[in-house]
Amino acid sequence: MNNNLNGHWVHLLQAEFDQSIPLTRAIGVRVIKFDGKLLELRAPLAPNVNDKGTAFGGSISCLLTLAAWGVVWIECARANFSCDFVIHKGNITYNKPVRTDLQAVCVVPDRSEIQKFFDRLEKKGRARIRLRPELRVEGDIMTVFDCQYAALRRRD
Repeated sequence: MNNNLNGHWVHLLQAEFDQSIPLTRAIGVRVIKFDGKLLELRAPLAPNVNDKGTAFGGSISCLLTLAAWGVVWIECARANFSCDFVIHKGNITYNKPVRTDLQAVCVVPDRSEIQKFFDRLEKKGRARIRLRPELRVEGDIMTVFDCQYAALRRRD
């Protein structure tokens, strides 16, 4: 995916966050990168700090939830599917405390998984997809969120 297309999706997702999910502004979420294979979000530590001077677990959870949500949003938009989607299941593992700005990454599932998701969405009007965003600090995985999103196709 070229840089112009990357910038296009970064801009659109940031606008969607800012308009539709007010919490993203409060915690300082910024969409940094989308290259078709990976979505990266960041948030500063300062508005997300806890009483121990580390990142608040709720902020970490929120950023990881948004990373997965963002992948589903972009993939549905790229495929021209008008959907409502929500988190269906999630399990978060906090490996280490975070003392820096937050960096969440979510790998886009391989194209065969995306296609299965869209096939189910087309056939049944609903589908689920598994994602695994991570919070990283200098390449070290600090937190992992195994989750599943559910989508319901809109019949506009």
